[in-house]
Amino acid sequence: MDESRVVKVARAIADSTRYRMLQEIQAAGEMTCGELQARFPLSQATVSHHIKTLEQAGLLRVRPQGLFRHLSAEPGCVSAFANRLLEKLCGAVQAAGVSAPERKARRPRR
Repeated sequence: MDESRVVKVARAIADSTRYRMLQEIQAAGEMTCGELQARFPLSQATVSHHIKTLEQAGLLRVRPQGLFRHLSAEPGCVSAFANRLLEKLCGAVQAAGVSAPERKARRPRR
């Protein structure tokens, strides 16, 4: 996952509503847009906007079937995002030669 994709995913899940929507979809396995909208006190247009943002980030799969759009989470995207984030952030700390316990000890007290 390249850096621009990491940022896109981070922005998508930074919104608490989208984050909760992704959790709801993941827990259900699959649901329609209408089922998702019923769980949130938002207009259809707002729910559609959030779905589009999650889909463009690669976090959702949208499967049209007749009049309905079925949503499912893309766990591979979340895993790739988490791995890349850890690799970049933890790798940078390891490259500096400072372990996690040492970082805690070095922090100034307030």
